[in-house]
Amino acid sequence: HLCSEDQQHALSVRARSSDCRLCGFTQPLPAEATVAGSGERMSMLTVTTYGRSGGSARVRVFDWLDWLHAEADSVTYVDTSDNAPRTLLCRPGAVVAAEWQLRRLLPRVREHTLLLSRQASPFSRGALEGSLLSAASRGVYDFDDALYLREADTRWSHKSTVWRAAVRAAEVVIAGNATLADHASELNDHVVVIPSCLDPGRYERKRDFEWQGAPRAVWIGSPSTERHLRDIAASLLRVHEDRGLTMTVISAGAAPLGDLDRMVTRVPWTLDTFAVELAR
Repeated sequence: HLCSEDQQHALSVRARSSDCRLCGFTQPLPAEATVAGSGERMSMLTVTTYGRSGGSARVRVFDWLDWLHAEADSVTYVDTSDNAPRTLLCRPGAVVAAEWQLRRLLPRVREHTLLLSRQASPFSRGALEGSLLSAASRGVYDFDDALYLREADTRWSHKSTVWRAAVRAAEVVIAGNATLADHASELNDHVVVIPSCLDPGRYERKRDFEWQGAPRAVWIGSPSTERHLRDIAASLLRVHEDRGLTMTVISAGAAPLGDLDRMVTRVPWTLDTFAVELAR
């Protein structure tokens, strides 16, 4: 995995290492794990805000499970890439089922190591996450954004409140970088840093760098980060006018990009094709 030096601050969790002090796993990783020092066997459960199509859940949880060959029972909310109101309003049945499933986890989670990413429910104010983490045999909370900022809250989403409840309740907190870890350390004494990582084996290496026609830029990101393209729109448009620059936007989004639309070709982001598109 390609990680910064920050990762060396993270437990003894290394790619394919023989020991993980966080959850007590030993390599090779089976469906059940040994609780460090106890000799007891217990299974692992993950609770994520999004499914594999959501960048945060994929990079922070599912990629690591795949890399370490760890088996886990995984519970996602409605298995989408986002939990925006418009997304959930289109799936009322799935939302009801998800809320019911999360509450049924409380008796089960006592026998599991629980890895909870970000928040369990977009409608929660923290009580659900706190209860799950407290009830688990070993409660581990992972986050990679500044969820502690109240600016992250909306009228219907209380991310900062959820974050505080989860950090307080967890036995171990995993933060995506040192800055995030510092904030979590104010509420929990057991905080480690594991940066978000990429597996270079999933990417196709570009081999042909011969200049062919007009230059082409490639941007890859999420629908929520597309707005940052507007911050550099003037510069991009200038190169477009002077040099004929075009830009490929690899994203699950489809919102207009204003004046940039005349130089942009959109390519839908999918797990199977994004690496190929980057190498074109």
